[in-house]
Amino acid sequence: MYRFINWFTSSVALPLIPMAGVWLIKGVESGTFSVSNVNGTDLLFASAMVCVISLIKLKNVSNKELLEGLTNIFSFGLVVSMVLFAWSLVYQVQADLTLQSFFDLVSKALNDGADVKAIANAIDPLSYNNKIEAFRLIGFIVIAVVVPTSIVFTFTYDLDK
Repeated sequence: MYRFINWFTSSVALPLIPMAGVWLIKGVESGTFSVSNVNGTDLLFASAMVCVISLIKLKNVSNKELLEGLTNIFSFGLVVSMVLFAWSLVYQVQADLTLQSFFDLVSKALNDGADVKAIANAIDPLSYNNKIEAFRLIGFIVIAVVVPTSIVFTFTYDLDK
């Protein structure tokens, strides 16, 4: 059990600390600690870090075929996680830019005395929320695959020694 706790803290909990910190800050700010405070981008980055840590732990594997197989698996997980991370980050930035553009146009309309309703209807500030929500789900799925895979291979092939 000590071996698992030691591995878990160094290989899983460590990459999840930034995500947990963001979740905690958002929870304090909003007054509610829910799954909606978890960002898919953070989950995907954490899963990539679990893959990197798993790749680093492969240095002790002496069997060349096993090393190649495990390297391929964890490298694939790393590439998938990083591609999805970048993709979700693009949507996150687009959502932030759209929201900023919306507020800028509404502020300008208020200052100019223009029709705020017509200008506010021109931009949907929540248009990227569905995509961000989808990446939250994808992040949970990816981390639910990466962490158990890392656990199974670590303890099957004694990668933590």
